[in-house]
Amino acid sequence: MAVPAVSPLRQRNPRRAEHLNALIAGVGDKRAKELLEAFGSVQGVRFATTEQLAAVVGDRVAGKIREYFDAEDPAQETGEGAKE
Repeated sequence: MAVPAVSPLRQRNPRRAEHLNALIAGVGDKRAKELLEAFGSVQGVRFATTEQLAAVVGDRVAGKIREYFDAEDPAQETGEGAKE
């Protein structure tokens, strides 16, 4: 049985990379792929700290990514939404 040259997981990565670079200014194909390799998914990028992001893409872009995701979820900034 022949093994595919590109695994199904790798085939999905370009779509996720396109999703990231379409959403966030300063994130192109190369940076999106680096982020996905480092954090595994868009959700992984979303919950990464600014320091973790900066280690992959630098301070300026890490700040833009954090701003994007923090603005997307205003309850996260105020602490609302955490139910006991």
